[in-house]
Amino acid sequence: MQIAPSLRPFRQSPSPRLLPSFPAAHVAVAIALFVPLYAQGTSTDWVHPDGTTHAYRAVAVPGGVTWNEAHEAAARAGGYLATATSDAENSVIHGLLQSAAFWVVDDNGVYEGPWLGGDQSSGGREPDGGWGWANLESLTFRRWSPGQPDDNQGADRLHYGGSNNLTAGTWADAPGSARMPGYVIEFSGAHARRTVGLLKDEPGAFSGYTLLSPGTHRTSYLIDTRGRVVHSWASAFFPGQSSYLLPNGNLLRTAALGNVIAPGGGAGGLVEEFDWNGNLVWRFALSTPTAMLHHDIERLPNGNTLMIVWEMKTGAEATSAGRDPAKMSQGVVWLDKIIEVQPTGPNSGTVVWEWSVWDHLIQDHDPKQLNYGDPAAHPERVDLNYAPETIGDWMHTNAISYNPQLDQIILSVRSFEEFWIIDHSTTSGEAAGSTGGRSGKGGDLLYRWGNPLAYRAGTVQDRRLYLQHDVQWIPLGLQGAGHVLVFNNGTDRPLGAASGADEIVLPQVDSRGNYPRSGPAWGPLDLTWSYLDANPTSFYSPFVGGVQRLPNGNTMVVAGWHGRAREVDSRGNTVWEYVNPVKVGVATHQGESAVDLVSYTFRAPRYPLDYAAFTNRVLIPGEPLELHRTVLLADGSTVDRYAPVGTDVTFTLRAQGVGSMDYVLATSATAGLIPIDTRLASLGFDPLLQTSALGRAPTVFRGYRGTLDAAGLGRATLSLPPIPELAGLDLRTVMLVVDPAAPSSFAEVSNTVDVHVTL
Repeated sequence: MQIAPSLRPFRQSPSPRLLPSFPAAHVAVAIALFVPLYAQGTSTDWVHPDGTTHAYRAVAVPGGVTWNEAHEAAARAGGYLATATSDAENSVIHGLLQSAAFWVVDDNGVYEGPWLGGDQSSGGREPDGGWGWANLESLTFRRWSPGQPDDNQGADRLHYGGSNNLTAGTWADAPGSARMPGYVIEFSGAHARRTVGLLKDEPGAFSGYTLLSPGTHRTSYLIDTRGRVVHSWASAFFPGQSSYLLPNGNLLRTAALGNVIAPGGGAGGLVEEFDWNGNLVWRFALSTPTAMLHHDIERLPNGNTLMIVWEMKTGAEATSAGRDPAKMSQGVVWLDKIIEVQPTGPNSGTVVWEWSVWDHLIQDHDPKQLNYGDPAAHPERVDLNYAPETIGDWMHTNAISYNPQLDQIILSVRSFEEFWIIDHSTTSGEAAGSTGGRSGKGGDLLYRWGNPLAYRAGTVQDRRLYLQHDVQWIPLGLQGAGHVLVFNNGTDRPLGAASGADEIVLPQVDSRGNYPRSGPAWGPLDLTWSYLDANPTSFYSPFVGGVQRLPNGNTMVVAGWHGRAREVDSRGNTVWEYVNPVKVGVATHQGESAVDLVSYTFRAPRYPLDYAAFTNRVLIPGEPLELHRTVLLADGSTVDRYAPVGTDVTFTLRAQGVGSMDYVLATSATAGLIPIDTRLASLGFDPLLQTSALGRAPTVFRGYRGTLDAAGLGRATLSLPPIPELAGLDLRTVMLVVDPAAPSSFAEVSNTVDVHVTL
């Protein structure tokens, strides 16, 4: 590869398609434009014929904006001035501009609208000569207004307008110095918005590996904090919901057999265990017309597994137990029981313990039937006629967790908007009654919390849980150990639908594991900690979801319906965020939005780097799950990388359609916008820029010049010297694909990735 000794692409002298360097005043204007006045309804996504989603943002600027200022503002926003390469794309963009804020009328009654990214090379002649797009796409599609372009007063930039027809979707030319009422930004390709995969990775994030089991995909993935896949397991079945990485490196997961008689969401029917190499080592199935495994499982210290089972009772059975027939719209009741299964072979297991809510009911509907009594006087029992809905799936238990210190089980009972605690120290016979076990209470409820209305100890105003998921005790050794953590979905929350995490300090148990109650309802009244987004209703998952207290004191909160996993600190600050990019088994392109249901993931547990499952195993980061067209990645992502001195940062370039071409990287230690042809790179002119681009410090910049492989893939490494004084540097890197025939000698200019040097 031949590179000229001077940094030709960054020259500052005028050229036909090279923007001059921008003075400080323009930079100030660009920063001001970064927070402009937006007209209503000014953003949209559109699936482009290239198969990726392009995003468009229309910006109205009172007082007007020049083309250069708009060009800078678009670059600082992470995109570029929009291109319209077809009638369909032009219509999408023009559809954003229906507000009067985007238009002015000149003295001749001609409407002038926002800037697009079209510009004309010096010496171009009308009609239509020398026009191109600022990102070097060909200007083959044209939608000029009648008589345009007319080169009036040296017009050499493209905008909507030039028509006497109100807000027409046709174009005109104007001098770049003209002040138009706004501009349109486009985000795509190397400049696609971050919508899936890793969205944030701050220094406070806990280092570990996250287990991701996309709800509409048969493969489970282990990803690092940069979103790169380090391991995976493939199943023949979609998840039945939960999955866990065991200390021996095995994957334990629920699986959906597809039984059509399932009464509700979360149907499974099968539990699978795979070893580290993906071999199926154990399976247990329970899926019949009257019983089915669903939602969650828990591996016990003795090697057995707790499972949740739907158990069907006919209308006659339910009525004889005191169920009100008016509350059985489907003619049956599916209630929940818990079984403990001991493996007996690769495809079998024996139920060695069980508990069923059927044995712990109370009702005051029919004194002639079983279980008659006052529910308010017996909160340890479950009111058979507490039924916010009349569908068959009465309880919808969606989570199970075990406390080995107390030998107790906690259940999330979604339809009751409560969690319950039961005694596991009983025999199955004792669990069916009200005596026995360490507690002396048999299988009666030891504690319940979240909705006192369910046992007539409060009103709807006393409710604290809203269709919750993933209740668990915080393990020993972690902040808040012994407290209960729960994902509160927040449906019908008084402040509006908003999801978050709640931490509850339980009453101190007595020597037998019983929970004292000083009034009609169990306490506490208040939470000891909770998390809601600063804009609460923006983080909402009506179904599924998860929580986890991490070893650094942070909490993982998963809005599972949208596949969004978020790590927050104790003050509620988000330090890590990831969105599942796999929809219906297909990895999506960056820029596409997650879609309810098809993007969901039940939970996303994270495991520490020193977790026993990783002992003597080498986990090599691969590629991220999401797809990109042309993009520069720093250790797997475009998200800012915080790198300690003495470590390496690996850059990966994916260049669409330019395989086997040469590339060069450039890194600057200062901010700025450098013009490369008519495109702008977020770099600053400084000695480091030229040193890096010319490869003058090979021990620091490795692979900064090279040739893409046939698929358009290139790699380079920035090796940070172990010098503490480097901490605090912000390094900005862009990768360029060399094309000697191009006006600027480059065919592609990637996005810029920032590396923040830390101690």
